[in-house]
Amino acid sequence: MTFILAGLTASGYSWLLNGLLVDKVGRWWVVAFGPGMEELSKTGIALFLGTNIFLSHLTFGVVEAVRDITGGQRGSWLAGLVSFISHSFFGFMATLSYQKTGSFLFAVIIPLIFHFLWNGVVLMRTGLTGHR
Repeated sequence: MTFILAGLTASGYSWLLNGLLVDKVGRWWVVAFGPGMEELSKTGIALFLGTNIFLSHLTFGVVEAVRDITGGQRGSWLAGLVSFISHSFFGFMATLSYQKTGSFLFAVIIPLIFHFLWNGVVLMRTGLTGHR
């Protein structure tokens, strides 16, 4: 059950840091730096606690999905589902990378590449480039 602690800690840290920096520098933060911070925290905290990387990412995805769904925006259910699926995929990539290489660096970089691409596509398609 330590994976829940890892995922919740990564979620809280990411929510706090993303919120502070989006307000200061704009939504481009989400594409430029947010994914790195999120991947480092989801995988790093899981490894630090000696718990399952995939389940840490999955927990993070659940938290983000609940936040999206309860946000009251149009399409919030779809956004929540996509959050859950995307973070599950990032967790799968982190786990697979770590299992194949034993490297924390690869366990962060491989899902990070996908996370960058995903956030870039989402921001370009939605036009969310200004401040909150």
